[in-house]
Amino acid sequence: MDGKILLLSPNLDLHGGNLVTLSRISSHIVSHGYRCELTSPMAFPNQQTFIHKAKAENIQMLIGIHAYKTGVFMKESRLPFILIIGGTDVNVLAEDPDKLKKMSDVVMDARFVICFSSELGMKARDLWPNLDIGRIKVIPQGIEIYELSMKIDDSIIKKCLLDTYNNTKLTMVFQDNHGDSEIKPIIFTLIAGIRPVKNPLYLVETFQEWHERDERIFLLVVGQVLDKSYADKQFLPVIHRKQGVLFIPGVSISEAHAVIKDSFALVNSSDNEGMCLAILEAMMLEVPVLARDNLGNRSIVVDEKTGLLFTSPQTFAKKAEWLIDNPKETSRLVKNAKDFVIENHSLDNERLAYAHTVKQCLD
Repeated sequence: MDGKILLLSPNLDLHGGNLVTLSRISSHIVSHGYRCELTSPMAFPNQQTFIHKAKAENIQMLIGIHAYKTGVFMKESRLPFILIIGGTDVNVLAEDPDKLKKMSDVVMDARFVICFSSELGMKARDLWPNLDIGRIKVIPQGIEIYELSMKIDDSIIKKCLLDTYNNTKLTMVFQDNHGDSEIKPIIFTLIAGIRPVKNPLYLVETFQEWHERDERIFLLVVGQVLDKSYADKQFLPVIHRKQGVLFIPGVSISEAHAVIKDSFALVNSSDNEGMCLAILEAMMLEVPVLARDNLGNRSIVVDEKTGLLFTSPQTFAKKAEWLIDNPKETSRLVKNAKDFVIENHSLDNERLAYAHTVKQCLD
C-alpha cells in the first residue's frame, strides 16, 4: 500500500494506556503491509495544517480512540475513519448534551465503530440506536507481556519503599534472601493515568488506616499525570502526606509489567472504565485483581471467579484481607483469570480483526 494510515489519540506524549493500545494496533496493521504513524489531534493547530500533511504524505484513512477528543477531529478531516470507543466518551461525556450531539455526528460518519467489549457495544447501541449494527465491531484487546526486566531485589518497588520509609525492618526484608524477616511488604498496585475518572484517591484513606494496623500493607500508585490541575490541587497533596501510600509518576511498559509481577495484587478504583489493560496484563502475569464494580471492569472480571469486584472502600478492605488469608483461593482466581485472557484476548485474533476492518474501510 502506497498510502499511510494515521492512528490518533489524545495525550499520546504522556505515554498512557492509549499509547500502548495504538502501538499494538499499529504493529498489527503494519504486519499486513500498511504504513502507519501514531500522533495526537493536538499535534495540529488547525485543520489546514493537517490537510497539508495528509496531501504531502498520502494519508488515506484515520483510526482514532475517543469519540469526542479524537472523533470530532477525524470527522472534520473528511478522510475515511474508524472510531475506537475509549470508555470515558460513552460513560462520562455522553451525559453532556452538546458533547453527545457532536459524538453522534462523528459516529454516524465513521466507517466502523470499534468497541473493546460487548458491554461497550451495547452502550453504543443504546446511545445511537440508528447506527447500522453492522458498523459496530467488538474487538477485545489483545494482551502482550513484555520481558520482565527486573527481580524484586532490583525493583522499582524496593527503591520506592526504601526511599520513602526510613524503616530498618523494611531494609532487612530486601537484604534477607531467606524470607525470615519480621516484615514482608504486601504491595497492592494501582496503575492508571492520574486524572479524576481513574479516582486514584478512592482507597487512600483505607490503605492509610490499614497500614497503621499492619505495617506490611502498602498501596503503590503508578501512572503519568494526565490532568495537571487535578494532580497539583487534589492528588499530590493527599498522596504526599499519607503513610502506606506510594506514588511513581510513570514507568516503561516492561517496568510496569515487572511492578505488577512484584505486587501481591493489582487494584483498579476507576469511576468508569472502557477496558483496563492493566487488569488484563495482571491476569496474564498471574497476579490477583481487585477491581471496582463498573461496566468496563465487569466485562473482564467475574467476581470470585477471575478476580474480586468491590463497590465501596469497605467491601474492598474485606475482600483484600480475605485474599491475603486464603492463598488457595488466590491460586484458583489467578488460574481462572489467565485462562480467560488466553481464550478471549488473543493477539492473533486482534491482529486479524484489525487487518480485516482496515481492508473493509479502504475497499
